[in-house]
Amino acid sequence: MTRIITITSGKGGVGKTNISVNLSLHLARMGYSVCLFDADFGLANVNLLLKLYPEHNLKDVILNDMELSEIIIRNFQGIDIIPGSSGVEEMANLKPEQIARLINAFSKIDTYDYFIIDTAAGISRDVISFCLASSEILLVITPDPTSITDAYALLKILALNGYKDPVMVTVNQSPNMSKAKTALSKLAITVKKFLSLKLLPVGVIGRDSAVTEAVEAQKPFLSLSPHSQASKSIKKLTENIINKNSGQIELFTIGSFWEKCLNIFKSPLKTIHKKKDDAEGVPGTSIEKPPPPPLFTPPATIGLSQGTSAPVTVSEHHEMEDVKYAEKLIHETNTMLSKVVESIACVTSELKSIRGLIEEGREMAFKNTSTEMPKLHEDTVPSSLMVDRLTELMSAYAMFQSLEDHEIRDIVSRLKLHKFNTGDIVIKKGDPGQNLFIIISGKADVIDDHGIVLDSMKEEDVFGEMSLISGDPVNATIKVIETAQVLYLNGKDFIHVLHTYPPLQMYFARLLSKRLSGRLEKANMAKEQYLESGLTGKLAETSAPELLQMLNTGQKTGLLTFHLSKGIATITFNHGRLVDARYDDHEGQDAFFEILKDAGEGRFSYSSEIPEEHMRKPEIGHFMRMLIEGLSRIDEERP
Repeated sequence: MTRIITITSGKGGVGKTNISVNLSLHLARMGYSVCLFDADFGLANVNLLLKLYPEHNLKDVILNDMELSEIIIRNFQGIDIIPGSSGVEEMANLKPEQIARLINAFSKIDTYDYFIIDTAAGISRDVISFCLASSEILLVITPDPTSITDAYALLKILALNGYKDPVMVTVNQSPNMSKAKTALSKLAITVKKFLSLKLLPVGVIGRDSAVTEAVEAQKPFLSLSPHSQASKSIKKLTENIINKNSGQIELFTIGSFWEKCLNIFKSPLKTIHKKKDDAEGVPGTSIEKPPPPPLFTPPATIGLSQGTSAPVTVSEHHEMEDVKYAEKLIHETNTMLSKVVESIACVTSELKSIRGLIEEGREMAFKNTSTEMPKLHEDTVPSSLMVDRLTELMSAYAMFQSLEDHEIRDIVSRLKLHKFNTGDIVIKKGDPGQNLFIIISGKADVIDDHGIVLDSMKEEDVFGEMSLISGDPVNATIKVIETAQVLYLNGKDFIHVLHTYPPLQMYFARLLSKRLSGRLEKANMAKEQYLESGLTGKLAETSAPELLQMLNTGQKTGLLTFHLSKGIATITFNHGRLVDARYDDHEGQDAFFEILKDAGEGRFSYSSEIPEEHMRKPEIGHFMRMLIEGLSRIDEERP
């Protein structure tokens, strides 16, 4: 069994990765086997900190059928490292066979005493998922008020999603012990009052020039300056974690941890809205009133020191100061959480909320002009007058709201205009990405290979950015359903604009994430509706594991019938539980495994009705374990 510790923070720049690396190294030097997983898919900070240039990462395991053992960096100063994990972002979109393969891959490395996860900063879905799947979290904060506020926001969302285990906390980059004690005391008071979570201090790491020198040298400070104050502090922190009360520790196999984590990745998470009105039209969110300001803060005793030995007492003399700070902290947190909600709300909802403002902006832009806006012709370069009008109009667009007028004008001056008629294909799936498009009138649909509408776009919507950013071919077809006038920016200018105006990078990062999430949800809904309709399909187009996983996770009740090489096969689900399987001369689990083996070709049909006797039958086995075993058997039998 393995102790799995997720190291996280509410904000960036607090030294989280430095602590992850040096903690892992000291655990290894104490004789423990350690694997460090770099789960920051955006920055891959472990690679940067240790001057590593891995050829492969987790994405190759998920998408390219590589073995996990092939990407692990072995025995780097005594630890193993799963590097720069750009594959984390694919986890919410995995197919059943990919989930099974990933869980099976991690099960094969279940030989470590410690599995350390270095997450990204903030409260993104991947960070929350890793934290919720772990029984041990190490929260890194600094005495800076914004760090404490962001840490509280992270803890609040964890609590909202049911996390109840004690959270270890370390204060980093503290100028002195007094500052560290004050920071932790105020965070603990607020958390205890409003979240009912327990914080477990495990150490303090002060400011140390040895850390800065190590970062510049791209080496662990534990190795470069083993006798520095920071090294002594990390050693004491490590000992405190090792000696943590065993009753507070839940041990996992690495495979079971990943099964739990991936289930959370694919499940909706609760977030917080500042007002009920703001939540309308945004599905999948909960609405919670902000907590009332604290009326009284009782004295508190919190164990904390360089080695967590001396208790810290919040005296009556400081009670009023604590109350004022807590009130300010709660206010800042609620404000910050409101901004978080805005950033994670889907793009279409955001655009709806500002549509009225855009209409007003358009009327003001052209109200007093003697001529109407000219008709757009193919590949028209906007005139100076048109640039002025477009700049004023587009300043209200979500994409440009973080930019100044002269910056918007610079971008608009690079755009060209094109008219598309109803039925025109703007871009086609599989084509190389060449342009960024902005619709200024008309409508278009995003469709997949089967003609299923994944999304609809209208005035103000942006598309084409995915392939320009990733370099991959276009991943969906855009078809005009109402004559559209479109501004477009070629790929070279788009990359230049991103580099020149960094706020746009955040906008497109958020847009990409939400668009992928929304389209995946619609695609899954369409597939479920397809199943529930009772229509038949080809297994070459929809794999058997995918069908089975859909019925299991959707908690469906129905009969899945396969027409295979050896005859008719049936699998029955009752509220997502697999209760019966029959094929050839086999029944139960044996039949399930035989169906998986032969279901590469053939046809299937689905009915939402099941035999009466199957309604009372028990589950024939744990679905995910059976699926993993079945796919593993298939892999072993392949030549």
